[in-house]
Amino acid sequence: MTIDEIMELEPGKGGLHQLLGVQEIFYDEQNRVCVKMEITPQLLNPYGKVHGGSIAALCDIALGCHQRLKNNASAVALECSVAYYRPG
Repeated sequence: MTIDEIMELEPGKGGLHQLLGVQEIFYDEQNRVCVKMEITPQLLNPYGKVHGGSIAALCDIALGCHQRLKNNASAVALECSVAYYRPG
């Protein structure tokens, strides 16, 4: 599914998901959401890694899609925390 389908967006309506290149949403029987995002140079930090803001935004998008798919309702995150660890 696409976010446009899940959120029932009108054709041509913009959104952060388009800017980030979020392409597909997968939702399984165990109520898990998997969001697929194309990594482009615009989403990288100066060190060539995916920028933490891109990751946090992807998490927020996944949260909204989960709420919509599970409860058929819109959601707004009041608080979101993402912990980043050094690779390795």
